[in-house]
Amino acid sequence: MPGRSLSSSALRRRMLVLWGLSGFSVLTLELVWMREMALWCGNTVTAATLVTSTFFACAAAGNLLGARLLRSGIAPLRLYAGFEMLAALAALLCLWVARGLWPHLPALPQGDGLRVLLAVVLAGPASLAAGVAFPCLAEAFVPGPEERATAGAPFYALNLFGATVGVIAGGMWLPWECGIGGTFWIAALVQLAAGGLAWRTAGPLRGVASPERPVGKSPPLGWVLLLGSGLLALAAQALLLLWVRQVLEGSLYAMSAVLAAFIGGLGLGALAAGRLRRRGLAVKTLLRGFSAAGALALFFVPKFGIALSLDPPVLEADSPAGFGLQIVLRCAVWLLPVAFSLGGVFPLAWELLGAPFQSEGRTLGWALALNKLGAAAGGALALFLLLPRAGLAGGTHAIAWGYALVALASGRLGRAWPLALGVLIAGLWQTLSPLPPPGVTPDLRLIDSQCGPNGPVSVVEREGSRQILLNSRQTLSGTGRALDSQHHQSWAPLLLHPHPRTVCTIGMAAGISAAAALDFPIAQLDAIELVPEVVGAAREHFRPWNERLFADPRARVVVDDGRQVLTRSTATYDAILCDLFFPAEEGTAHLYSREFFELARARLNDTGVFCIWLPCYQLSSSTADGIIRTFLDVFPNALLVRSSLDPLQPVAGLIGSATPFAVSAAELDQRIESAGLKDRSPFLRSGRHAQMLLLGDLRAAHPGFDALPPITDDQPRFAWLGPVVNPAREGLYGVRFLNWAGKRFPEARFPSCRLPAGEAEDLHAALRAANHYLATAVAATLLPDDPRPPAVREEQVRQALRRARAISPERALELEDLGR
Repeated sequence: MPGRSLSSSALRRRMLVLWGLSGFSVLTLELVWMREMALWCGNTVTAATLVTSTFFACAAAGNLLGARLLRSGIAPLRLYAGFEMLAALAALLCLWVARGLWPHLPALPQGDGLRVLLAVVLAGPASLAAGVAFPCLAEAFVPGPEERATAGAPFYALNLFGATVGVIAGGMWLPWECGIGGTFWIAALVQLAAGGLAWRTAGPLRGVASPERPVGKSPPLGWVLLLGSGLLALAAQALLLLWVRQVLEGSLYAMSAVLAAFIGGLGLGALAAGRLRRRGLAVKTLLRGFSAAGALALFFVPKFGIALSLDPPVLEADSPAGFGLQIVLRCAVWLLPVAFSLGGVFPLAWELLGAPFQSEGRTLGWALALNKLGAAAGGALALFLLLPRAGLAGGTHAIAWGYALVALASGRLGRAWPLALGVLIAGLWQTLSPLPPPGVTPDLRLIDSQCGPNGPVSVVEREGSRQILLNSRQTLSGTGRALDSQHHQSWAPLLLHPHPRTVCTIGMAAGISAAAALDFPIAQLDAIELVPEVVGAAREHFRPWNERLFADPRARVVVDDGRQVLTRSTATYDAILCDLFFPAEEGTAHLYSREFFELARARLNDTGVFCIWLPCYQLSSSTADGIIRTFLDVFPNALLVRSSLDPLQPVAGLIGSATPFAVSAAELDQRIESAGLKDRSPFLRSGRHAQMLLLGDLRAAHPGFDALPPITDDQPRFAWLGPVVNPAREGLYGVRFLNWAGKRFPEARFPSCRLPAGEAEDLHAALRAANHYLATAVAATLLPDDPRPPAVREEQVRQALRRARAISPERALELEDLGR
């Protein structure tokens, strides 16, 4: 009989494998969609959430379409195979259409409506076509309501396991080897091939459900649980992603590892639920157990996450593959218990529906649609509604209480009352226990803390220096000794422009460096910051240092993605200044790419300057060299400058322009005077002192940077290399920074500069003197394991200071000037 042939074990195994390949392809495609949206709609939580919500909403529509098409009498596996191939072709076509639209976006009305439209164009058709598949498989392989968990859960689990592999491959491996575009083609072709094999395998065979089975009214509990489980699961995933950022930062490794652990855990939970049902355990008993276990695990996530944020693990690896493996294993240990518990809920809730339709495929189509609509809303509600009101810990506890309610709604407690009591006690204990914000160690004084979609933002003080903590691992700005360095991040590039009038800063943070631009007689300052809570913290808690930024009519603060602001705008600037970006964050690679540098150059006036500051202490020589190599592809004139003589946290700026830089002492003297900056720092006592901010002319560097590949949007190699750097072992600070920058410019050559005759040697003396002053600061720094006796250290400092002064006596600095 057809039904018997269709349900044979060989065919079933083959379709399980093909359905796993579908999971691989769909998740790989989704990751590429997220990267595309980040590039063209901003590297924001909103863009990523739009892709996720669009994917689930359109997949829900596909589930309903599949349920409807099953009534047409088409063989279910042929229907499945055809729509799998259609999904692959739609993905390729829509990416081509979307990339054709991207250059025209600035001419369209901006806003969330446009972002939604773009997400639908990019991900909608393929997601809808892919959504048809699972109802068809249920029609083919699930005989009746009692076999849903036993027969359907393996398909659900295998698809999730394939998705887990897709996250690892599409998030970490394939883009490194093949680029973003190549990864997309591979995923689409795998899905196309899987659909073709399914078509050949399927034949005109029918489903296994009995056409005479009775149809009855479906209890509402099952439908409510399906909607709630989708909503709660995606809400939990969104917050677990943020918890891992408190410990491992927001690298592509961490984000991929969280998704892989969570999706894989869901698959294991679904598989376990099916096995336990096969052993005869009651649906409601299992549903209560899985939900209660999920609630218990989520109740303890904040306590565990905060403890890890205070003492994060140190990861060391010599390659991106080794680093990624370490993070995947850690996330698996941390998250699998939570995800496993949540994974059993969907297949069990599906079984509670009874038989509302004659067809199992139609029943699953409606069940999946409701579950996916909940999922489409879950992540967005958690990030944009729950986090701002309850915070990260409170939001996680709220989701845990949601799963506790699912457990209670599963039926009468009976002998399960001790389990219910345990969940209640644990929930009250954890919810009512006060918890500090993540990352606030005992040596920090907490001033304020807020939470938004980007994570927790705390204002703290340490030894009189006030700072902003974003996601516990990212320290933004700082007062105290860091002030001069931040001022120089505006002053240094603006001194290299003859008459700056319009300035744009990207990465405002506390607003200290942006406010310093107002010291110049400029007409307009646009300060751009991605995170709204950071702007609020800067406005409320850094007024003594940035008040003009919010009060001066020349200044405008913009909360948006800096790259997108430049993309959408037709305005041009005399200076575009990019603050320090965090190497471990995945989106940073988009701000070090050749395409971004080309965009910035296109937004400069004829004599405009572009500056991007590098946290050298968080970079290795190879990662820093890769950024410079990309920079030199775009800017014909390029300088390397410093912001201070800090030996432990040196910051270097890349300054580029289409025209040569005027750096003579006389011209710098004039600009310092006109800006009223004289004596504001040791580097601004004179034009000759200001020349010591220069580290070298990048066009004269030896060795050069041509051996390294450039960073591009399609191959953002920095996203893989940046997080792997171990700052303590490889970071460019102290002697390592001196060897990297100080020894690279041995000759008095300045092809990017316009200098009067005979001044090149004197300018080179300024560079050499500044490097010796930095060596003095290095010698004066006392580290915890420093073996030098005090007398030896003091003598080293005196000798280094003497050498620096001998090189350029007219630029003499005192010991207390160093490190500023």
